[in-house]
Amino acid sequence: MSDRARAGKSHIAFSWALVVLLGAFTVHAALAYPIEEHAYDAATFHVYRSVVYSAARADGWLYPRWVQPINAGLGGPLFSFYPPAPYLLLDLVTTIGIAHPVAWRLLVAGAFLLLMAGGFKLALALFGRADTALVCAVSATYSPYLLQELFERGSPQGLAIALYPWLLWLLLRVAERPSGASVGPASLCWAAIILVHSVAGLVLVPILAVFVAYLACWRGGRVVIPCGAALALGVLLAACYILPFVAEARYVKLENASLVDYAQPVTNPLSLVDLLAPPAIMDTGLGNNAMGQHVSPLEALAVLVGPLLAIVAYRERRGARAVLAGGLGLWGLATIWLQTRMSNWLWAGLPALKILQFRWRLLGVLGLLAALLLGSLLELLPWRLRGWLGAALIPICVGMQLPSLYPALLPRYASFPRAPTVADAQAAALRSGVPGLTTFGEFTPRWRQWAFTEEEAERAAAAPISNLPEGGRILADERHTGRWRVWLETPMPFDAVFYMLYYPGWAGYVDGQRRTVWPVEGPGYLALELPAGEHTVELRYEGTWVQRVGDAASVLAAVLIVLLTMLWRPTSSKPKTGLEGNGTLMYLEPRWWLVLGLVMIVAVKAAWVDPRTGWLRASSTCSAIQVAQAQCGVWFENQVHLCGYSVSARELRPGDRIQVVLYWQVERPVTDPANSFVHLLGTALNPDTNNRLWGQQDKQTPGERPLVTWVPGKLYRDVYEFRVPVGTPPGAYQIEIGWWRPDVGARLKPRIDRPVAELSVSNLD
Repeated sequence: MSDRARAGKSHIAFSWALVVLLGAFTVHAALAYPIEEHAYDAATFHVYRSVVYSAARADGWLYPRWVQPINAGLGGPLFSFYPPAPYLLLDLVTTIGIAHPVAWRLLVAGAFLLLMAGGFKLALALFGRADTALVCAVSATYSPYLLQELFERGSPQGLAIALYPWLLWLLLRVAERPSGASVGPASLCWAAIILVHSVAGLVLVPILAVFVAYLACWRGGRVVIPCGAALALGVLLAACYILPFVAEARYVKLENASLVDYAQPVTNPLSLVDLLAPPAIMDTGLGNNAMGQHVSPLEALAVLVGPLLAIVAYRERRGARAVLAGGLGLWGLATIWLQTRMSNWLWAGLPALKILQFRWRLLGVLGLLAALLLGSLLELLPWRLRGWLGAALIPICVGMQLPSLYPALLPRYASFPRAPTVADAQAAALRSGVPGLTTFGEFTPRWRQWAFTEEEAERAAAAPISNLPEGGRILADERHTGRWRVWLETPMPFDAVFYMLYYPGWAGYVDGQRRTVWPVEGPGYLALELPAGEHTVELRYEGTWVQRVGDAASVLAAVLIVLLTMLWRPTSSKPKTGLEGNGTLMYLEPRWWLVLGLVMIVAVKAAWVDPRTGWLRASSTCSAIQVAQAQCGVWFENQVHLCGYSVSARELRPGDRIQVVLYWQVERPVTDPANSFVHLLGTALNPDTNNRLWGQQDKQTPGERPLVTWVPGKLYRDVYEFRVPVGTPPGAYQIEIGWWRPDVGARLKPRIDRPVAELSVSNLD
C-alpha cells in the first residue's frame, strides 16, 4: 500500500480485480447449481411468477397489475401487491433467449457482484483505503442472512440488500455535492429497493436515519434537505406500487398473511444460542439441510464494539464518526435483541410490526451494518496494523461461510422444465396448493370463498362463461391479459357470470356500451347483465383511480428528477474525496500473483473440493450420524426409522427449555400421512392435563417437511423444543417419542432393533 501518492490506473485495476475474485465463491455457487430448484420461494413462487409476468408483458403490459393464469386461470391482482421489479429484471434477461430458471441464477449471481462492488465503493469513500474497503465488501457479501435469503429461501429481499450500499454511497454524493445529478440517482436507487422488496426498504429505514444524521454532523445540517428530497422522490417514484397497495388492501385477504403461527413475529423468537451458532455444515446424508438464521461471529463482534468506537471517536472530537458508529452499533444490538424472547412484549405491544411476518427479516441489515463498523474499527488502528488485520479478516469472513455455499444439498422443491410455460406455472401452482402463487392466498380477492381446483381450471379454460342459458352459444372468444372479448348469442336475457375473479378496475362493455359489473359471492366471479340476442362483450382491466393517481405520481417524480438534473447545478466544480479529512483514496499496489492465486483457489474449490472431498460438508448415514449424541435403531411399524437423537440437558429446573433433536429415515416412500410428538412424562399427575404429561411438542411436518414427501434413504433432522412448566415437581422424568395417524387416531407401534440402555417401549397410548 502506498501512503504517499495517489493510486495509478494499475492500482485501481488491481483493487477492483480483487473485488470481483473475492466474490467469485458466491457467484460460482449461484451459477454452478440449479439454485432455483433448491430455494423454497424461488421454486414455488418466483420463477413461475416471472413466467406469468413475461406472458403479460408479451400481451402488451409493462406493469401488469392483473395477471390471468393464476388462481386456476381465474386471474388475480398479484403485482398490485407484490413488488414487480424482480420479475421485470427476469423478463429483461429472458428477452435475449435465456430461460426463466437460468435467468434467476444470473440475477442472484449479479446481486452478489453488485453488493461486492457497492460495499467496496461505499467503504472506500468513507475510509479511504482499498484494503479496509475490501474487508467491508467481503463482510457485507458473506453475511449469513444474505446467503440464506438467496440460496435457501430464494427471496427478492436478498436482491434488494445488494442495493443497500449503493444507496448510502449515492446519499454520500448528495451530501458532498448537492445537485440534481446526485439527487436523481439516489432517488432511483431508493425506489428500486422498494420495488424489488418493500419490506427490505422498511428494514433499511433505521440505517438511513443513522446515515443521514452522520452526514448532517459531518457536512452540516443543511445536507438533510437534499438527502431528504432524494428519499422523498424515491418514495414518489414507487408510488405506482405503494399507493394501490395501501388503498386497495381491503379488496384482498391480506389478513391471511398473519393467520398461521409461524408468520406471527410475536410467537417466533430465536434463541441466542441458535442465533450466534456457527454456520451449519451441509450434510450430504440429510434430506432437510437448512442454513438457519445466524449472526456471524464477526457481525456480533462489530455490533458489540460499535458503542465503544463511538466513545473513542467522541473523545477524539470526531462527532460525525461517533454518530455513525454509535447509531449503527446500537441498532445492531437492538436488532439482535429483537430476535429473542426478551423482546416479545414489544412485538405484542406494536401490532403494526406484524407486517414483517418474520422477525428475522430485520437481520437483513446486519451485513452492511457490520461492514461499516469493521471499517470504523480498522480506521482507528495504525496504518500498518490496519493492513495486516484487514488481510487476516478477509479469509476469515470468506472461510466461515464456505460451508454454506452448497445450495445443491438443500432440499429440492421443484424440477423445472428447460423453458417453463404459463401452463406449467398454473399446473404447478395448483399442485403445490398455492393457486395464487402466494403462501397464504393473501392476494386473493376477498369475494372468493371457494377453494381452487383443477376441475374448475379445466372448465374455465373450456369456456369464458359459467352459466350460458340453454340454447345460447359462444360464437368466438379472445382472452388476453387485461382484456377479454366474447361473441355470443342468447335466447333470453341473463346475468352472465364469467370465469374471472371480480376486482375493482375491471369494466364491462356490451356492443360498445359500458355496463355495470359486480362480484358473485362465493366463487367471486365477475358478473354482467346481458339482454337477449347476439352481442359482443368486452371486459377491460382499466385500473382504479388510486392506481391512476399512483402512476401519475411516479411520472411526476420522474419529470422532477429530469428537471432537477437539468436545472440544479452543483455550487462547486470540484467533487470532494468522500473523506472527512483531506486524505486521498489509497488503492492497493498491484501484486498480480495474488490475483492468480485467488483464481487458482476458486478453480481448485470448484473442480476438486466441491465434488470430491468432505472438507466443507458432512456425510451422515443412519448408522453414523455426524452430530448425534446417541445412535439407535427404532422402527415405527416398519415405516419410519429412528436412527439417533440428542438431548440438550439431562438435569432441568421448572421454567427451563429442553431441546430434543431426532434423526429419522424412511426406506421406501410413505403414502399415509402421520404426525410426530415428543412428550415429557413424570411419575406424578399434572393437574393441568390430568395425566403424567408435563411438556410436549407435536408436529404435522416433522423435519419441517410432510412425511409423505420424504426421500427414501435420506436422514431428516427433527428439532423439538418446549419449556418445563413452572411448578413441575422434582423427580425423574422420561421423554416419550412417537408417531400417530390423524386419520384413525392410532399410534404407530415402535420396535427396538438396536438396543440402547436409555430406550424402552412406552406402555402408554
